[in-house]
Amino acid sequence: MTRKIPGDAEILEALRRSRRGPLKPKELARTLDVGTNRYKAFRARLSSLERQGSLYRVKGNRYAVPDKINLRVGRLSVVRSGDGFVAEEDGPGSVFVPSRSLESAMDGDKVVVRIEGRPTGKSPVGRVIKVLERAHETLVGTYHRSRKFGFVRPKAPTTLNEVLIPEGDERNAREGEVVVVRITAYGNRRLGPVGTVETVLGALDDPGVDVLAVIHGHGLPTAFPDHVEAAAEEAARRAQDRGPEYRVDRTDLHVFTIDPSDARDHDDALSVESVGDGVWEVGIHVADVSWFVERGSPLDLEALGRGTSVYLVDRVIPMLPHELSSDACSLLPDQDRLAVSLFATLDERGRVWDKGAGPDERRVRRRAHGPIPGDPGRTGADPEGGPPQPGLAGLRPPRVPGGPGRRGTARRHPAGPSPAEPPPHRGLHAPRQRDRGKRGRVQALALAVPSARVAGE
Repeated sequence: MTRKIPGDAEILEALRRSRRGPLKPKELARTLDVGTNRYKAFRARLSSLERQGSLYRVKGNRYAVPDKINLRVGRLSVVRSGDGFVAEEDGPGSVFVPSRSLESAMDGDKVVVRIEGRPTGKSPVGRVIKVLERAHETLVGTYHRSRKFGFVRPKAPTTLNEVLIPEGDERNAREGEVVVVRITAYGNRRLGPVGTVETVLGALDDPGVDVLAVIHGHGLPTAFPDHVEAAAEEAARRAQDRGPEYRVDRTDLHVFTIDPSDARDHDDALSVESVGDGVWEVGIHVADVSWFVERGSPLDLEALGRGTSVYLVDRVIPMLPHELSSDACSLLPDQDRLAVSLFATLDERGRVWDKGAGPDERRVRRRAHGPIPGDPGRTGADPEGGPPQPGLAGLRPPRVPGGPGRRGTARRHPAGPSPAEPPPHRGLHAPRQRDRGKRGRVQALALAVPSARVAGE
């Protein structure tokens, strides 16, 4: 019985061990004992590895591992001079590629380079011989008109080649206007790229055109797919669901957001409450986005692809649809919202009380949630309200005789400073002190920034 199709690693290893150099597909199949009934699927596997750049096909339809035939595969980065560097995907170094040796490759392309020189003390010098993956299907630039055709001069300083626009493909663009051009042919060393104008953004000095140029130039998605919008609307309806039993209603707290009033979203807030005897409880509250976005869901995959929200001078391109980012997951005034909260107890000198040093001490950790109405929001959570959840903490110090804190159990501490009289704060460089293991039970940060005053009603 013939074996299954070999895995990628086994195919690459067989080519590395080959004493005959590059192998034809049938020769490689015999080496790996691939039967005729699986040969078609095996060829498809080889083609896939070739597209990835893991294999390279040389003359005679023979396959080789790139580094065995003096080739490297990686992403091209072009600098302002027009030269480039190819960072190897599986290696620590990079290959220098002079501008004259880039062929049709552009900044960001995944390319194969042939090493043509190894100067002493410098990066290897190479030439692009194949582009595996194009980073740009469109470019943003300024349209210019010549006698018989037009051309677009890219705005990106690392894209030096002008794009030829044949007669009739300019989409009524006028001299000096900023346009988005779709590349139809990338050209070669002798001929530049050719394209067609896809969108006319307007004159460079028109309001908003500079922002549009940034959006299109970086390929930022301005809209969400319909199925992602539908998933966001459904998730937003879940805002009325208070969730599991461990979610706690703490609308008794007065909470204020720390985002400015003109922020695009408000997802961070604080609460400060006196608990007597010069002790304060500070709550740090963050909108609970994870409650609405399930792992592997359309919302999760869309957010993963976008990576982050992008803030521009006049707009934000959010990672999640506006139904969530600007509403259900935003701590709006006088609206119930769900949050993950952490509480810390501070003394009147602003020192944070942590658990005492000792083998019998424990830190209670809870996932803390709370519906939040407020001005501009209220939030809260009680770490007594739910089962332990790793990674999210509702932090309270153990109560010790005579010390600050209002919850916990009195514990016996080893010899040393009493938690009721913490040692003097040593500043941000305390971990560098020789006695870093004896810093005591109090941690604090001294920040040389102006104090903020919260005005009450």
